[in-house]
Amino acid sequence: MSEKIDYHKIVHLGRTCLVCNVDAWLLLPIPGVGRSMLSDGSVLTQPLKKCTCSACGLVQHVDAQQDGSVKNYFGPSYSLGDHEPNIGFEAGRQRQYAEWIGSSIRQFRPASILELGCGNGSLLRELMIKFHSAQATGLEPSERGVKRAQQSGLPVHCAYIEGEDSVRGFSGDLVVSINVIEHTLRPVSFLRAAKAAVNDGGLVVVVCPDGSEAGSELLFFDHLYSFCPANVTNLVGGSGLLPIDSRRSPLELPGFQMIIAATCPPKELGFPQEFASAEFDVQRLHAGRVSYLTQWKDLDAKLCRTMADFRKTTVFGIGEMAQLMRVYAPSAWERIDRFVVDDPMETEFFGYPVVPYTELKAEPGNLMLLAVSQRSTEKLSARLRAAGHNVLVIDSLHSQWDG
Repeated sequence: MSEKIDYHKIVHLGRTCLVCNVDAWLLLPIPGVGRSMLSDGSVLTQPLKKCTCSACGLVQHVDAQQDGSVKNYFGPSYSLGDHEPNIGFEAGRQRQYAEWIGSSIRQFRPASILELGCGNGSLLRELMIKFHSAQATGLEPSERGVKRAQQSGLPVHCAYIEGEDSVRGFSGDLVVSINVIEHTLRPVSFLRAAKAAVNDGGLVVVVCPDGSEAGSELLFFDHLYSFCPANVTNLVGGSGLLPIDSRRSPLELPGFQMIIAATCPPKELGFPQEFASAEFDVQRLHAGRVSYLTQWKDLDAKLCRTMADFRKTTVFGIGEMAQLMRVYAPSAWERIDRFVVDDPMETEFFGYPVVPYTELKAEPGNLMLLAVSQRSTEKLSARLRAAGHNVLVIDSLHSQWDG
């Protein structure tokens, strides 16, 4: 009989938090037995074991990660950017990021842009459109992403970004990093690379998931850290950059945070002279994470029980949430009949047929599992229910099964 874990008991791992230098951790539930997932959908045969720093709220792995393994995650086999840039959902999402960046840096108009960790260059292209007179360059460790970018004529170079040497020869008035720092083993070293690359009088913009809210970003093995806003501010300051503003993402991009930094404050842009990250209760935050990961730990059994009451199960969505279900609910995955999306660009998803929504008819004996991002859930579930479908939203587990 396995020992019950007290998720609110402080444990010592023999290594300190990179933000606050404290060795006092709170364990988090493990959502899958011997399985976890990288951000490109690849399955790892090792469990996802993470913990919360009891002092500052940072999340990291229980087991120390090694340089070689982390670099390998984003090597030749990493496939997240292995497609033509700016197609389908990606095009709209990157446009929203570009608009958010543009509105956040006020009147600043860069003559040059450098993106660190640019994938296939899809955001870089949107930034080139947004700041049409700026010269733009991207650096990316994934060979597949670089190849796709270069095939599309985008100025992207292969580089694993860590420290000043990794950006030597590259610079920009605006240095941008979107959802990269959480993948880095040494975030301060990554930020020092950004500092080395930004031109005098320029800005550094870093975006990453907002760790002050429990969400799906906790489920990715290669998210080596989950940062609360104060965590990012402290790390930026520790890199030698000056934090000058921070903000949460707009409604159309829920769950992210941005920090803007510089080597010296650009007074003419009107950024606040001082700002402080919001205070939060670490114990309460940790409890939310425990609840969220426990729901994913129990997902497979609960889905199987629910699916048993229906003749067929259709999953709406073939993105991140569906991939997470494949890893953390393997038995339920085997019971799926098909996938559906509005405008499918593929006819198959991991061996299952993908059909357009227009071909789907609502039937009382069928279940519709909604596996889409949080920003799409409310409108889509309302639309499907109005059409007569029996809908269950995967990423709103506690409110549906425990209510």
